[in-house]
Amino acid sequence: GAILKQKKELLAPLDREEYFINDLIGLNVYNSDNSLVGKVVSVLSGKSADDLLEVKNAEGRLILIPFVEKFVPTINFDENKIVINSIPGLLDNEV
Repeated sequence: GAILKQKKELLAPLDREEYFINDLIGLNVYNSDNSLVGKVVSVLSGKSADDLLEVKNAEGRLILIPFVEKFVPTINFDENKIVINSIPGLLDNEV
């Protein structure tokens, strides 16, 4: 139940394809057609086999996106942007 804090600059460098959760929160999420999906509000870890990005869309609905390369091929911190590959049912109720 303890909280461990450390200055980011003192942490070991991350490998390629590794990210700090706090760096992902607040990034805008876009579909591969460049349409805005929403904004990352949280990253859920340990609840399933893979981490999940919790994204809030413009209507306030939360969308869970598996944080795997198949669905999240691009993360661009310079543009504050994540690009996802959507499949039917991922972003809406249509399957």
